[in-house]
Amino acid sequence: MSPTGVLEPTGPNRSLAAAARPDPLHARTPAEFTLTMRRCLAWAGGPSYQELEYRSGGTVSASAFRAALETEDLPRYVMLLAFVTACVGEDEAECQRWIAAWRALRRETDDQLAS
Repeated sequence: MSPTGVLEPTGPNRSLAAAARPDPLHARTPAEFTLTMRRCLAWAGGPSYQELEYRSGGTVSASAFRAALETEDLPRYVMLLAFVTACVGEDEAECQRWIAAWRALRRETDDQLAS
């Protein structure tokens, strides 16, 4: 469930596919980041976890994609890169946006743990 209390899809949802590409830079928490990942998955046409594994060249397994997308934790870096590649292809600018958002949240999370 999202922070606003709205149940978000983890599978295909064609109504979200017509919307604008989700922006990871708007995420303020790890939970919002994974929610944005699920929205990106829907935007990409809702490929199955098996399809994500195939599109990422087998770098990440289908079960690992499912586990990452069904949690509210920040994904590992390799998972993020595989996910972005599987959903948006090799768009370098888009990949850099996801990495920048992930790094900002990672720093924030690390700072909170150190406090």
